[in-house]
Amino acid sequence: GTGLLTNVTLGAVWTYSHPRFTSTLSGGGQLEDRFFNDYMIIGRGLGPLQLNSAGAASTSVRQSQSGIRNQAFYVQDDLLALSERLFVSAAVRGERSSVNGYRNGMFYFPRVAASFRWANPGWKIDEIKFRANYGQSGNQANYGDRDVTVANYGIISGQTGYGVPGTVGNPNIKPERLAETEGGIDFSMYRERIHFEITRFQRN
Repeated sequence: GTGLLTNVTLGAVWTYSHPRFTSTLSGGGQLEDRFFNDYMIIGRGLGPLQLNSAGAASTSVRQSQSGIRNQAFYVQDDLLALSERLFVSAAVRGERSSVNGYRNGMFYFPRVAASFRWANPGWKIDEIKFRANYGQSGNQANYGDRDVTVANYGIISGQTGYGVPGTVGNPNIKPERLAETEGGIDFSMYRERIHFEITRFQRN
């Protein structure tokens, strides 16, 4: 089989510095194509040391082709404030794909994260860091799930026969949405000789 994967990404970053905070804004776009051509030739009844499948007593050929096009953009802003003790980040990604039921529809996946560092709180602790984030992502549908495909049923009355397979397409299919939540606390003690980390993670 053969596969051709093409990916083009264009991005830009802009940083703004202020005495009280620093903001970093980034954004970009992405174009991705995936094309696969897989085939298999099965030959039965080959003689000893015969390596050409055309000499087999019976042969069968299987082939599948798939092509997927994805378009996406993203915007993200990272903010540092309170003498770099507070960090806040927010982003959104918009994506559309040829495997979706509505090919021109855009699906949006947001993300937000924040952390705060508490330096030298006492009790031999160098720093305590509180952090939390939430984000969404999507799993794409399989190729052909949205369409009613046509299957070859072999020779019928001397002519090539085509028909609809047992599985029909879903014109409303869309990405499976994953929601992830994470939170935790980090401790550094005794001049950073000891480090503790507590994290809770959940994905729906």
